[in-house]
Amino acid sequence: MDIGQFLATNTSMFKGSPGRAAGSVLGLALWLALAGLSAAVASGRRSSPVRRAILPLSGLLAVGSLGLVVVHAAARAGGLRPALGGVLGLAALGLAYLANRA
Repeated sequence: MDIGQFLATNTSMFKGSPGRAAGSVLGLALWLALAGLSAAVASGRRSSPVRRAILPLSGLLAVGSLGLVVVHAAARAGGLRPALGGVLGLAALGLAYLANRA
C-alpha cells in the first residue's frame, strides 16, 4: 500500500507526469488484484481460474518491481523503498509458485 501513499502525497504528478502516475495507479491495481485473488483462495475458493491467475499476476508484479529497482538505482533515487518492493515482488512470486505446486 506504499504505492497508495505515494500517489496520495504526490498529487501534482498527475498533471506533471501523467505517464508515471498511470504506471503507479496500474501497479496499485495489480497488487490489489493479487491480494484479492489470494484472499479468495485462502478463504476456501479453490476454483481453477482463480488459482491459475495468481502465478502469472505475481510474475508480472515481480518483473515490474525489479524493473523499478533498476530504474531507481540508475537514478540514485528512492533509497531502500524500491528495493523492498523488489523483494516483496519476488516473495509474492515464490509463494504463488509454491501454492501452485500444492
